[in-house]
Amino acid sequence: MFHNSTSSDIYNNDNPIYILQIISVLPEYFNLFFLSCGIYGMYQGIEISHPLYAVLFQNLIVSLISTLLDIIVFWFISNYEYVIFANILNVCSLFFHCTSWCVTSGLRFVYIIYGDWFNNWIPNQKLQCSSAVILTCALTVIESLPTFAVLLSLGK
Repeated sequence: MFHNSTSSDIYNNDNPIYILQIISVLPEYFNLFFLSCGIYGMYQGIEISHPLYAVLFQNLIVSLISTLLDIIVFWFISNYEYVIFANILNVCSLFFHCTSWCVTSGLRFVYIIYGDWFNNWIPNQKLQCSSAVILTCALTVIESLPTFAVLLSLGK
């Protein structure tokens, strides 16, 4: 007979859908491996103090943090709650990913069309990187607000 399970006995071998539950988090381990390799390779191979690469590196870091949270939280909540949590994190990560590439495209456009305009406007390279990273985070929050407002209104 089925019974209400607590979070302590959700993931054990006696649970009939144990394998299906583990399969739901398995791609996150592959994601963790490839993101770690990508971050290590990017850190070793490029100059991260350039604004373009700082934004791309930050994009990988945010994805890695999302993956780590997915893996850690999986073991402490039910599978249903995990799916909701993972979907919310994936949406946030997707917003950040899209914003990162928009900022990167904008910066590349400025560098190609206007040459040293960005360097002349902000001469300090650390300040350029900080500005690009802050712009990416701010645009992600602004971009996410309408979506989360709709989701909150649906939850009422």
